[in-house]
Amino acid sequence: MAELRKRRSIAEGEDGGGANHASDRSNSWQRSTLQQNLKFALWGVATLVCIGLIRRLDFFSNFFNAVPTVRPTNEVTSHGPRLVAVGDIHGDLKQAQRVLAMTGLVDSEGKWIGGRTTLVQTGDLIDRGSESMAVVKFFEELKLEAKSVGGRVHTLLGNHELMNLESKFHYVSRRELQSLGSKNDLQLPSLFQEQLKEEHWFKILQPGSTEEEKGLMLWWGALQSDAWFGDVLRSLPVGIIVGEGNCRTAFVHAGLTMRMLQSVDNTSTLQGNAITAKLNEKVKKSLVRCPGKDCVARQQEGFLLGVDGVVWFRGYETRSDGELCPEIEKVLGRLGAQRIVVGHNLQVGRRARRRCGGRIEMIDVGISRAYLGGLAAWECVEGHPSMSYPQ
Repeated sequence: MAELRKRRSIAEGEDGGGANHASDRSNSWQRSTLQQNLKFALWGVATLVCIGLIRRLDFFSNFFNAVPTVRPTNEVTSHGPRLVAVGDIHGDLKQAQRVLAMTGLVDSEGKWIGGRTTLVQTGDLIDRGSESMAVVKFFEELKLEAKSVGGRVHTLLGNHELMNLESKFHYVSRRELQSLGSKNDLQLPSLFQEQLKEEHWFKILQPGSTEEEKGLMLWWGALQSDAWFGDVLRSLPVGIIVGEGNCRTAFVHAGLTMRMLQSVDNTSTLQGNAITAKLNEKVKKSLVRCPGKDCVARQQEGFLLGVDGVVWFRGYETRSDGELCPEIEKVLGRLGAQRIVVGHNLQVGRRARRRCGGRIEMIDVGISRAYLGGLAAWECVEGHPSMSYPQ
């Protein structure tokens, strides 16, 4: 019995020792697994932090937004300079810079690198988005930068510029007005205070006014003819013709019809740039003599600035081919151009629309994030027009 108890004791000791060893191995494995999981977690957190920091750097912004920077030729070819056009921007500075970077016209800081390229923006730089003034300033600076190296930048008058010059502020961003009202550092024309006293809005500048209300008055003041913002908008042409050979193209915001051309020249003697120059001259005179509030009361310049005029016309979108295309052939014959490129009519699916065998190109794809946030640019190189989109 003693021997049996001894053997049982030894056996139990061996079993107990085995259990203890197994427990030690289990605890060790659990500690190792916990340490590995902790390391993975720390690496994951560190990676997310790094990505977050990188995303904040402008240098990497285009990479993460999946917008490639194209580097096509920006030099003069046998068909003349490269010709690029973009549609409505509507107060979105970032998107304006992105679409121009996509076409290789600006660098990551928004500076012109387009060489001798000609760029046309088809109007509606402002409204809806919260950076309208910044967008206008950006394009004005691009004009100087491009000109210094032999390039050209043209911005056209759109219906939203016209509405603001008529003191119709329906689509001005509330966020932009609030920003103006909070800073209150906008340079206003010298006679602003006297003019302001005549406005029914004057009361909102009294104590207790909100930043948005103050911003509205500052916005109105900036649109006067002797303020930089108002002066720039009044100087915008409504139409231009640029390009050579098969790239010879007319640009307006909404459209041109024979009726509009006849309202400028009923003798039908003016052709090409002469008729667009007359068109721009007539509109500019109208806008210069229009002192803000009185614009509302004035009779708009017939078919030029009315609802069927060059900045408001919707016929390129709504008319049938049978009605539209024959007239476009006559218009292009007067203009001496191969096609008309317009914005204004928002195209669904972020894709431009071509009508009448390419004689009309509608390129407003809603670049501003106030709309669709789509990126697209029209261009003509070596006589071949095409559209560019993010890849």
